[in-house]
Amino acid sequence: MENRPLRLFHYLLTNAQALTTEELIQKWDKIFDFDHNMQVSAKKRAIQRGLKSIEDALSDPQMKELFIYHKVRSGKVYEYSIDYNGETFINNQEALVLTKILLASRALNDLETTTIINKWQNMISTKARKTIKSAVNENFDNESYIIDSNDREETIWKLEEYIQSRSNIRFNYRNLEVSGSPEVNEEILPLHVFFDNYYFFLKGYKFENNRSQFKTYRIDWMKDIIKVKSKIKLIGQNMPQNSKEDPKSLFAYDGEEKSLEFEYYGFPDYIYDKFPQVELEKVEPDKPKKFGFPVHKMRVKIHYSDGVKMWLLSQATVLKVLSPPEVVEDLRNLLEDGLKMYPRKGEKNEISTDLDSKA
Repeated sequence: MENRPLRLFHYLLTNAQALTTEELIQKWDKIFDFDHNMQVSAKKRAIQRGLKSIEDALSDPQMKELFIYHKVRSGKVYEYSIDYNGETFINNQEALVLTKILLASRALNDLETTTIINKWQNMISTKARKTIKSAVNENFDNESYIIDSNDREETIWKLEEYIQSRSNIRFNYRNLEVSGSPEVNEEILPLHVFFDNYYFFLKGYKFENNRSQFKTYRIDWMKDIIKVKSKIKLIGQNMPQNSKEDPKSLFAYDGEEKSLEFEYYGFPDYIYDKFPQVELEKVEPDKPKKFGFPVHKMRVKIHYSDGVKMWLLSQATVLKVLSPPEVVEDLRNLLEDGLKMYPRKGEKNEISTDLDSKA
């Protein structure tokens, strides 16, 4: 004899709505793949016995930590449903917040995103699933996901396992940001997987031509990743502290560490959120206020790279770099080059083809 209560439990847990006894009888063939020729009255008794067995089983304190059994009167009948316990598993509010973050980050393609969200929905209350579905459909369509079709999840998991085991890896890599860049073979000690500005990256330690360096790779540009015999090793004190190093880089570009001193004329919390390691030197309330906030003189250690330059240029009207002088000069040159892209009427459009830093 098949276990009817277990089949009934699974159906109520995975179904998106609460059901009455009569509705469960109508869905008998979906719930059970046996006893199709039973009389309706026999099916009703079997359903009722199954519901009683489930109610008794889920009244156990340990089971209550995992599942919540709902028996709610609706008119003259009861509706039955089962949910995961939100104190143990992901709850409605957490699922909604994570869904919003995942959609806004555009970190995954259409299939990856919808698969994850559907799994989250299976772990929240039946009534809340409609809210999550509405959130997914709200202003999001296929064009809102990244177009890359690579399977990031499997690759990221493998890389994380290599990191935990301190294994060296070899892979083929092409930097698609550089036009005509050849595919090269890299061998590194993987250290850290992180996400930045739509994409996942791997930071690794590389030893080449008697020179060691930390290097960053975009994961979906890595191919044929294999584990190799360990040649590159780092001892504990030389391992990078990711929580301290990550905020120094922007858009996953590598660069030389510099101490940046600047004045900020906007809402200061934006800087504290962008750079948790920033230090406030002083507030200068007597300086002219551009946006109603007192000027904050601050200092932060960053990896000066193309990513940091792009961010600084985006803040040109609200942030003034004071030092080091080579960064001030670099930004001045970049701003002048940018201004040439927008000549006034009658002026010649002089676009620089040298996109490299002049520092």
